[in-house]
Order: sequence, then C-alpha cells, then structure tokens
Amino acid sequence: GRSAFEQKKCRDAIGYYTRLIEKQESSPFTAEARYRMGKCHLSLKEPSKAEQVWTTLIAQKDDFWSPLAKNELRLVNSTK
Repeated sequence: GRSAFEQKKCRDAIGYYTRLIEKQESSPFTAEARYRMGKCHLSLKEPSKAEQVWTTLIAQKDDFWSPLAKNELRLVNSTK
C-alpha cells in the first residue's frame, strides 16, 4: 500500500489498505493505512470518504496517527 501511495497510485493504495484493515484489524499498521487512505481519498476529490476514514482513525486513539488525522479533518473542514 505504501509503495502505491508514494507512487501516487491512490486507487491501488486504497485497495491494499482496505485489504490490510479487513484482514488484520489489530495490526499496528492499520492506523497508518487509514491515515494514508484518507489522504488518497482527498487527492481523488472524495473528501467525505476521507473524513469517514479519519474519524475512524481518531476514535482508535493511536498516539501518532490519530492527531495527524484530527489535523487533516480540521483542514478539510476549514475549506468548506
């Protein structure tokens, strides 16, 4: 997923991240996957999907990724 994300292949990255989350919900990598999936949705002009993903991530209370997601949500909401 990260490789596709870094290559700006967002649709592919979303697919990889979705599979990771579905198969390994308790993996320590799901928080990062959700954060990056939100960024992909945003770049694909799907802000409501990005908001959903980041809201879920914030609820997970990951020490690193949740605050980043909260900031992204603020930025998205400030442009509305």
